[in-house]
Amino acid sequence: MPSKYGKRMSHKEIRLMLAMAEAGKSAPEIARSLGVSHNTVYAHLEDWQDMRDLARKKLDASALQVAERALAQSDPLKLLEGIGVIEGAKTGAPQIMIAIGAPASPLTPPIIDVTKRGE
Repeated sequence: MPSKYGKRMSHKEIRLMLAMAEAGKSAPEIARSLGVSHNTVYAHLEDWQDMRDLARKKLDASALQVAERALAQSDPLKLLEGIGVIEGAKTGAPQIMIAIGAPASPLTPPIIDVTKRGE
């Protein structure tokens, strides 16, 4: 079965190709350096393109619909526990966790017990 890439590239060649592209080399320059066609380079670069920004935009655009559907189809406490917002639903004493800080450097807040005493 013919490949869309032409010559098969090794993992080492693909890493080198990605590094060269990141350094600003053009597909024809990369192709000459690696001894492959520029179409092979274009095909690999397309497959390895960073699509996270596009994925974030898609998720952001549908976040409300996803949340509404999840809440309608699930127990809200189990849902919050499943995504790590609350802990302890298994013990019968759920705790709400509020994260403070940035994702790269979150602060560790104290755990505040909001359960009634004597239960």
